[in-house]
Amino acid sequence: MRARTLSFRQKLLIGFSLAIVAIFAVGGTSTYLLIREQLLGQARTQLDGATRGVHLMVRALIHNSIRNYLKGMAETNLRFAEHIHSRQRQGLISGDAARAEVESFLLSQRVGRTGYLTAVNIARAPAQITIDVHPKAKGLDITHYEFAQAMARQRNGYLEFWWRNPGETAPRLKSEWMAYFEPWDWIINVAPYRDEYREIIDISGVKEEMARFKVGEGGYAFLMDMAGNLLVHPQWEGRNLIDAVDEDTGRRFVREAIDGIRARMASGSDDELAGSITYTIRDPDGDRLFSRVLNYRYLPEVEWILGVVVATEEIERPLAVVRTGLIAAVVVSVLAATLVVMWTTRPVFASIHALTRAAREIAAGRLDTPLPKAAGDEIGQLSQAFAAMAGRLRAYTQGLERAVEARTGELRRSEQELRKFKAAVDHSSAAIIITDRDATIEYVNAAFSRSSGYPPDRAIGRTPSLLKSGQTPPAVYDELWRTILNGDSWRGEFLNRRADGGLYWEDAAISPVRGADGEITHFVAVKTDVTERRALLDELTAARNRAEEGARAKAAFLATMSHEIRTPMNAVMGYCHLLTDTRLDDDQRQYLSGVTLAADTLLRIIDDILDYSKIEAGRLELERAPFELARLLDQTVEVLGARARQKGISLAVDLSPVLPRTVVGDRHRLSQVLLNLIGNAVKFTESGGVAVSAGPDPGAADSVRFTVADTGIGMTPEQMGRLFQPFSQADSSTTRRFGGTGLGLTISA
Repeated sequence: MRARTLSFRQKLLIGFSLAIVAIFAVGGTSTYLLIREQLLGQARTQLDGATRGVHLMVRALIHNSIRNYLKGMAETNLRFAEHIHSRQRQGLISGDAARAEVESFLLSQRVGRTGYLTAVNIARAPAQITIDVHPKAKGLDITHYEFAQAMARQRNGYLEFWWRNPGETAPRLKSEWMAYFEPWDWIINVAPYRDEYREIIDISGVKEEMARFKVGEGGYAFLMDMAGNLLVHPQWEGRNLIDAVDEDTGRRFVREAIDGIRARMASGSDDELAGSITYTIRDPDGDRLFSRVLNYRYLPEVEWILGVVVATEEIERPLAVVRTGLIAAVVVSVLAATLVVMWTTRPVFASIHALTRAAREIAAGRLDTPLPKAAGDEIGQLSQAFAAMAGRLRAYTQGLERAVEARTGELRRSEQELRKFKAAVDHSSAAIIITDRDATIEYVNAAFSRSSGYPPDRAIGRTPSLLKSGQTPPAVYDELWRTILNGDSWRGEFLNRRADGGLYWEDAAISPVRGADGEITHFVAVKTDVTERRALLDELTAARNRAEEGARAKAAFLATMSHEIRTPMNAVMGYCHLLTDTRLDDDQRQYLSGVTLAADTLLRIIDDILDYSKIEAGRLELERAPFELARLLDQTVEVLGARARQKGISLAVDLSPVLPRTVVGDRHRLSQVLLNLIGNAVKFTESGGVAVSAGPDPGAADSVRFTVADTGIGMTPEQMGRLFQPFSQADSSTTRRFGGTGLGLTISA
């Protein structure tokens, strides 16, 4: 059966009614809660006042009961003392015996658990007041105590004071009744401790007064000790309620109230030891539940709790009238509002129905459908707006048709471009992979299948890790993912494994692709097989390593041979120096000079070979020590000056005055370089001269630039290209004409 659909008018009526109900519900609820709070506040105030009243009454009854008890006991002991004193006057007993008998009688009695009777001697008061009878402090002088002076002044009646017996740690509050015995100037005191009142009080009078107390119709008062025992109760006297449970919350509300009183007493709080509880309890004699409001106050004199109880329904009874009135107001308001809405909306909805029929015709494509005549109200304005909308709809429909036609043409052109792009990617010589953000392969081209051996159906749906050979370091992949997830492109090489198990090198460029929202959606990898290039690079690297190993072997050989030659040459030089000290003729001395010069030249060649070997082996270390630059230049020029003079050329030195006197560097190596440069200049200069200059280097801070200029034979550009190559000279004739090994400038460089 088809469900009947509600009309808009019906929905409006229902909605309007619900709105009125909601408004009245919110307002009525707020009003009800406000009235309820006021009534409950008044009830609590009345209950609190009643509790205070019965609290004062019970405390007064307790105090009167205690005072009457103490007064009766004091007067009884006073009459006993008078009786003993009459016997003393009759001579039947001595004075000391009379006092001893009265003292024994007083000490034989107890007031409560630890209270006792005493006798205070005020014969010399206020100058001296002593205790004549006391179980612990007999003979004690209490003159300086304020309560003792008050006792001496008052003599009879009730008095409270704090007292601490010898041996006790803390004082306790005592209440006493005094009876003055004039013959001996004694004040007989009946003095219990206040915290033991409950042991001596006569509770029957309290019960009678509390039985007459009523709060409302069924409220009552009760007394309970700190253990939860009901001392006075109209129904449950003698029961223990310490574990009584609130049926609504599950809490042991009696225990919580007693624990709260004890906690406040322990903390020394000045707040009243009182409170209020709302609870629901089950009748111990049946299954009935009672909801009650309890106000309680603590009675410190007897360590009891006074409670006043009122039924919750009695407090909330006036609220029933308020609830009934609010419900009636809601019902009447809803009915009245519904009738008003139905009467006022009838013509409006007739116009709406006509407009609805026209709208259906227009929706069916008949855009020229006439609309109902516009009235002057809001429905008329709606009809006019609808007519304008229909006109715009016709214009929009025509424009939309033209736009769809144009968009269709653009899509066809885009599809053609996309086909061309796909053809270019499919037939690219580079392997192309497209993955989603999780690295799942969505596309591979033919070049990928050729290089990897994986056809598309075996690659799509998997990740590029299927190509891993296990020989590419994990750090490469870590850097790759860090880079592309950061939105940057990555370029590097992988050693991958083909489907047939063969290894091949790939150069890969991987870039992220972002969506319209700027988030990374895909990754594109363009990869090229570089296995042959890597093989060529490996061969070149191996050749370079072999060349470097040969150079190291050559350097080691030169160093070894230089050391082997230097040892006998040093011996030759030594013998030559020894021969110069013997008697030689001119021919012998000339021959010896030639041998010495040849040996010295050979040693310099050996030194150059040793230095070059150290340089080739990377073991030449430079010192950093201060030395005088001017002195070094003078010594260098002095060594080469004789050779320059023999050739008839000049040798000049120009030292800049702005240079510091002392510089830091390797003095020996600098001297060696200068000797090579200046020595070469002198060697290749036949006429003119050599100029040596030193000054600050404008291209490097804290550095010195040395310049050696000569008027020698000069060099061609080709010769300058070989200038610093080892064992190389300008031409083959240079060695024969000028001598040398071709290592000096190499070492200097």
